[in-house]
Amino acid sequence: ALESSDPDQRPRAAIRASKDLVTTAMHDYWSRDRVVIMAKFEQHNVVLVSQYCDCTNDRAVDDQLTALVQYCDTKHLPLIIGADSNAHSTLWGPDRPGRDKRAEDLEGLIAQHDLHVLNDGLKPTFVPAQQDRATYIDITLTNRFASHLDLGDDWTVHDEETFSDHKLIT
Repeated sequence: ALESSDPDQRPRAAIRASKDLVTTAMHDYWSRDRVVIMAKFEQHNVVLVSQYCDCTNDRAVDDQLTALVQYCDTKHLPLIIGADSNAHSTLWGPDRPGRDKRAEDLEGLIAQHDLHVLNDGLKPTFVPAQQDRATYIDITLTNRFASHLDLGDDWTVHDEETFSDHKLIT
């Protein structure tokens, strides 16, 4: 894990995996805003990504994320990306008219690498204390290898309390 006592360098992404799950950290793709593991599910290795996109940065996609998506494509590895995108696009929610630079960046990655957006736009994924500001900034993406295994077919935003302004997504 990445750790720092400096608040400006503390991790903003994490993955919590069951101790019963066989996982391997893919440190080459890690940053303070991204954690990547390979997990063994039945007969398949699946790459899981937790990604945070800083709302003060216009770019949502960096070279490491692009390289990871390409790596999974080349190796035919199923890929699931869960991202706090801090981006607004009608591809993943009926948020607001127009889109921002982070959304354009993510939309480019999605189109270029034939990624699938699992969000159905039925429920907001982010509900702050001011209920009228609910939005759809948390997105889940899969590649074609994950889709062929039906990974994400039962994608759901849950209403249970999470002690966070972000909803539980499974």
